[in-house]
Amino acid sequence: MLLLFSLGCRGEKTGERGASRARPRGPVGQAARKSSTAIRPSVCEEPRVLRLPVRKGDYVHFIAEQGARDVAVTLFGPGGRRLLTVDSVIAAEAPWPAEEVHWVADAPGELRLEVELLQGPSGPCPLRLVAQRPATAADRERSLAEAALALAHALRRTHEEERCREGVAPYQRAERLFLDLGLPRRRAEALFNLGVLAKDCLRDNPAALLAFTRAEPLFVGDDEGEAKVHQNLGEIRFNLGDLDGAIREYRRALELHRRLGNRTGEALASSNLGHALDLRGRYDESAVLFDVAMALWQESDDPGLRAKTFLNRGQLHRELGETERAGERFREARALYRQANDRATARPPCPGARPGRRGPARSGR
Repeated sequence: MLLLFSLGCRGEKTGERGASRARPRGPVGQAARKSSTAIRPSVCEEPRVLRLPVRKGDYVHFIAEQGARDVAVTLFGPGGRRLLTVDSVIAAEAPWPAEEVHWVADAPGELRLEVELLQGPSGPCPLRLVAQRPATAADRERSLAEAALALAHALRRTHEEERCREGVAPYQRAERLFLDLGLPRRRAEALFNLGVLAKDCLRDNPAALLAFTRAEPLFVGDDEGEAKVHQNLGEIRFNLGDLDGAIREYRRALELHRRLGNRTGEALASSNLGHALDLRGRYDESAVLFDVAMALWQESDDPGLRAKTFLNRGQLHRELGETERAGERFREARALYRQANDRATARPPCPGARPGRRGPARSGR
């Protein structure tokens, strides 16, 4: 069974977890629907540790509820071997859906799961055992798929180009296995995150376009996931010089974010749509959208994203000959960029990170 280890800088629970937190909710229940046999009692110790005796060939399925907390779960095998770390990268903010662990034991002994609190309030141990049984062929395939997805997430999270390239194959493998298993939402998560990896880490817009385009139909019925796909498609089409395509994608994302009442999503889509319309010479509609975005942004939001809105609004003022108002917006943007830089230098940097630029604010996940 594949062994996975933490690969360092996390940096991405900021926006994808991408394909939707209302995103593909992994299959809480798809594996659990199968009747589990003889689930053994297990006790979640503090600080947030669960231990479970297993036989060789046992399939186990655990869930760690998140809600207002963002957690990562690490699985250790007999003798303390670190086997797997599960930390999805699909949602930007609470409430976060559950993290899940699927595993087939390759040796008898005791499994130990440890929960790391990454963000949010402390609280009771969130782990629970959903299933324990002799593994079927489908259980083994599911465990391989989830292990491949976890490895790809960890590689992507390093932000290092070489590691990100290594992450392409496990994302592709996970997507194929989820297809064989008939799990469309898990396929959607693999494809969405492959798109984010290609767009934000590898800067490979054609590959990202392909991944997001394949993911889009899998999110039908999931407005939040669909909105994030269209937001990312808009950014890619913008980067490829397809302004009309970007405008179309941003409009759809904006419609979905408004339907959901997602303030930050609406602000981001409004800002990016306004910028694309500005470049198309549709200044009146662009100005309205920039003003909507500035009104929606709050002090607690990402200062880098807010800065791009103010910067682009200032550019529009200048294009219209409104030099005094342009100066006001530029000063506000400069202050926000300084705030963003201060935040970035206050935490350990991720290798391979690149500076922002004027253009669409990137949604990441």
